[in-house]
Amino acid sequence: MTDRRSRHTTRRLCRSLLAATCLCGGLLRGADGETAAPDLRARLRPEHPRLFITRDNLPKVQARVKANDVSFANLLKAAPERTVDSARAWFEKHVPAEEQVRAGTLSSRQYLYRMQPCEAALRAAFAYLVEGDPAFGQLAAWHLERALLFYDHRAAQKQGVEWYVYNRLKWLIAFDWAYEAIPEPRRVGMMERFLRDCRVFLTIPRGEGAGNFTTGYYNIPNIKFYLGLVAADMPVSAEAARLAQKLLTEGFAENVRLMDYREGRRGAHGGCSSPTLTYSVADYPFSMFNFLHCAQSALGLDMAAQYPRSFSFVNYIFWNMIFGEAGAIYEFGTGDLQRTRQGFPVHFIRSHISNLRHFYQNSASAGLRQIAATVCGLLPSKESSPFFFYPYLRERPLPLDPVPLSAFPKAFFFDSMGQTFMRSGVSPVDTYALFTCGGQKLAHAHLDALSFTIFKHGFQALDSGNRPRFADSNHWAYATSTAAHNTILIHMPDEPVGGNWLMRGKKYTGPRQEFGGQYRTEGSLVTAFEANDRFVYVAGDGTKTYRLDKAKHVSRQFLMLMPDVFVVYDRVEVVKPSYRIQWLIHTANQPEELAGVPNAFTAIHGKGRIVVQTLVPRSPTAVVTEGFKWADGTEMPIGTWGKMSPEVQQMQGKWRLEVSPSGPTRATEFLHVLRVQKRTDPPFEVTAECTQTEDTTGVRLTAHGRTYTVSF
Repeated sequence: MTDRRSRHTTRRLCRSLLAATCLCGGLLRGADGETAAPDLRARLRPEHPRLFITRDNLPKVQARVKANDVSFANLLKAAPERTVDSARAWFEKHVPAEEQVRAGTLSSRQYLYRMQPCEAALRAAFAYLVEGDPAFGQLAAWHLERALLFYDHRAAQKQGVEWYVYNRLKWLIAFDWAYEAIPEPRRVGMMERFLRDCRVFLTIPRGEGAGNFTTGYYNIPNIKFYLGLVAADMPVSAEAARLAQKLLTEGFAENVRLMDYREGRRGAHGGCSSPTLTYSVADYPFSMFNFLHCAQSALGLDMAAQYPRSFSFVNYIFWNMIFGEAGAIYEFGTGDLQRTRQGFPVHFIRSHISNLRHFYQNSASAGLRQIAATVCGLLPSKESSPFFFYPYLRERPLPLDPVPLSAFPKAFFFDSMGQTFMRSGVSPVDTYALFTCGGQKLAHAHLDALSFTIFKHGFQALDSGNRPRFADSNHWAYATSTAAHNTILIHMPDEPVGGNWLMRGKKYTGPRQEFGGQYRTEGSLVTAFEANDRFVYVAGDGTKTYRLDKAKHVSRQFLMLMPDVFVVYDRVEVVKPSYRIQWLIHTANQPEELAGVPNAFTAIHGKGRIVVQTLVPRSPTAVVTEGFKWADGTEMPIGTWGKMSPEVQQMQGKWRLEVSPSGPTRATEFLHVLRVQKRTDPPFEVTAECTQTEDTTGVRLTAHGRTYTVSF
């Protein structure tokens, strides 16, 4: 195969499935594509509640609650005296436990949960709206007062609260919903205190997260818009009113910037702002949905219409799924994953898809809605999210038949993400692979251009390493680096630290130099992609991810021959012949030489096996390395290794096979044939012979009774 730009050859069905809507125009976006800020104060709904629930949609919310036979009686059972004095007494009783947190005898998580009864306030306020009983409103106000005393305490100390904004956002929603149950002098005083406290928290003292539009936007800056929506027209002091108006304006602008950013990373057919699924399909979407809900409820703005690509997120979710035995679903493990068994983070996906259906049911293409139905059919039936009230805001969408899994193509290239997914099918016995190249700059991405992951009855080629909760900054720096991925290293002596920001941090105590890796996450380019029922081919140029003073050319062509054979061809040219070049593949268990096959190694994981055979160089230097090591031998260990089960230890990818030319060279080629299979099956025969001409390098191979001739 030649390195040329190719058109998609996937099935016609897939093109129809992914015919996403291209709505534009709408309320805020002008002909030039710019978003004009409306007069937000003038658009504010005059009465409360206005966050998520309003007097207009409250009857439908009440009907849905009744239809689900929800009871709130337990909220009032054994309820204490609900006065400001009793709230203060409760606070003074429990706040001394802060010293236990500092001493390490009480977990911070337990303490923060106790001191922020915001979920209790929210449920009581919801009951007040649904039932109309003032007792629920009074209970909500009591919980709000308890939490507010804690916020006053932390703000007075110029101390942050916690990484996420969720509890304080719940405080604000509960305040809005219980607004009419709280006497005006008291609610004005409560809001002025909350504004004053949030002013401190927004300076990002220790303990607060400073996430912005490029990440999850689930830290304290996210409070701005919602605080402005609630407080901008309240009869608070002039100083508090100015702050509320400022937060409303800034918060709206930040949310629009977030939506613009994410829309740009959807690409033509789906994507998100991070390849790390524990971020992008878990907490990241909540900031978007909350904005869409509240822009509609409080301001009457249909912001969803401005971002028609959002629904294509379901396509990206589907292609990231690996279908294992007994209904297990796995992920490929890209980016800053806290790596255990790489189970797919399914817990919030049904909620996300339900919200997408709510906003885009009438505008998303039928094909994308069918994909959403397909994904929902693979998930647990129960919806979960930090916001229990979501289901009561939404109409139940009309049912759609899911897409038969057999109808999906063998591969999909997500241009904005720089990820090409491929698979022989969608069953537990099939082969799944991911090739990383191209895309935009993304949050929590690694220095992994031209890398690949392969799954067949287990992870037969995987990323190496972990991140905090399991490891320190030293190991995290290793896990982020190119050395922890299945790609190419080029060793330039004394190379300065580049794009690995962790190696520049104060917590990193290892060697402060690069060890052969890439220095930026963006810059690679997919130059060809072709897929059909017999093969998937993708070619990438990663030259610009390496320093120009060490690499002249680095490219990889990755070919999957259905159902379980891969051909990987690399071409590398360096500035100086002394710059050592290494080809890497990481495995869950130790690679061992394969008897009877020259330059071949095999390794196992789960019920599967991989065989890696080097055809070029013809006389390679092959080294098996154990551990998480830089090229100088410095180990970057996982501190929690001894607490991990053997299964989780294997998922850390601590073994790697390093293949190099036998001596110094300015230009080299690598040609590898990889095959994967079930361990208990008899080894299937693959004969591979290198073919070289003046202009091409290739392979003639036979597998499963079929002969292939491939030229690069």
